[in-house]
Amino acid sequence: MTDEKAIILSTTSDIPGRRITKTIGVVSGEAVVGVGGLKGMSRAVKDVIGARSPLHEDQVRTAREAAVSRMRSEAENRGADGVVGVVVSYQSLGGGELLLVAVEGTAVTLGEAM
Repeated sequence: MTDEKAIILSTTSDIPGRRITKTIGVVSGEAVVGVGGLKGMSRAVKDVIGARSPLHEDQVRTAREAAVSRMRSEAENRGADGVVGVVVSYQSLGGGELLLVAVEGTAVTLGEAM
């Protein structure tokens, strides 16, 4: 996606101050990241006792950002100005070795600010 057109995202069914003029349809983006076996046993021990795992957090954040970017690109390619009802979901795959991050919402066109 280019930065020329910013796709507005909202987790709600509307975008405050804007009027939805057309519903285009569902758009989504997915990203899979490997999270198993990172940095050996010491990391696993820290996770069990409740310490944060910055490496895991960074990987999850990167995957979420990639999934959102893919959804934005799909929305832009379909002529949308925004995406409403955005939901992010996470699912463990491959026996916990992989994490799927999926983002979806409804692409819409928007009228002038109210």
